Amino acid sequence: MNFSKTHLHNPNIAEDILKIIRKYDIESRYIEIEMTEMSDFNDYEAFRNLVNKLKANGVTTSIDDFGTGYSSLNLLTDFMFDIVKLDKSFIDNIIRNNSKTDEIVVRNIVRMINELKMTSIAEGVETAEQADFLEDIGCGMVQGYLFDRPLPEEEFINRLKTRVYKNVV
Repeated sequence: MNFSKTHLHNPNIAEDILKIIRKYDIESRYIEIEMTEMSDFNDYEAFRNLVNKLKANGVTTSIDDFGTGYSSLNLLTDFMFDIVKLDKSFIDNIIRNNSKTDEIVVRNIVRMINELKMTSIAEGVETAEQADFLEDIGCGMVQGYLFDRPLPEEEFINRLKTRVYKNVV
């Protein structure tokens, strides 16, 4: 489930999420709450309460589009997310433009995420060279068009039923 700062205006958002999980008898370990970059959100206490309450109840928390805002490093020090998803903008220039600066930044962000015992996911991986670089630096997971394009629901369900998966490396 994806959430943004507008959802945090509901002071009961964590309780509402947990009620739904209980109502449908879903094990919380199968749920991931993904927050978009929140650098301009002012109520950090509401954000902290949401993340802490969800984590205390076994729900995985992640931050999406990491690196697009100005206070992203504060998010890593103030909140112990389970997963940090690196924004595609970091990945784009690694191989395509042979950007050593981007390589250094990504390498050190991934190292920092790993040292904080969080999982790193690189978004927007389009080439095998990008995937190889990310594997070499210890990035936990990658996602992107290298593996497949977004699918309509019917096609996704058909792949699950037939167990025929395209474009998977």
